[in-house]
Amino acid sequence: MAIVRLKNTGKLIGLYEIISGSLGFGIMLFQNLETNGFFLWTFILRLVMLTFFGLTIYAGWSLIKLNKDKIIYSEISQLIQLPIIGFGSFYYALPLGITFYTGLDYTDTLSYQLDLELVPSYFGIGIFDDISSAYIFINLIPLVILIFLGKLKAELS
Repeated sequence: MAIVRLKNTGKLIGLYEIISGSLGFGIMLFQNLETNGFFLWTFILRLVMLTFFGLTIYAGWSLIKLNKDKIIYSEISQLIQLPIIGFGSFYYALPLGITFYTGLDYTDTLSYQLDLELVPSYFGIGIFDDISSAYIFINLIPLVILIFLGKLKAELS
């Protein structure tokens, strides 16, 4: 009975990954329609976004099929969603779907944050950004999914 629950939860997580990756892909396409002209940095960013969102969709499909050899793609997808960081003029964030993050923000003063958000999927990376920031957060949703994926992988072996 427990293996059936694990498999059903795995399929549910696979569906979540497909939906969140598709949302990110759709938002990326919409943003491409809004841009005026070609910029190399924007083009490179869009390629990275396409790779991340494509990986998430493929990982979700592999989880729905319960292919134990391809669970690694879902694990990679979740690992790249874990950190949300910003130091000086650099920042990185890849929230897909639901974000429940905790961490320290010491941009102005040192403060602890715990926040739950339902966000459209997006990818944010900036180098030499105008805003000087200092924060580090861990997205707890991918962490929980990673723990579950470890259990699912062990059961499928």
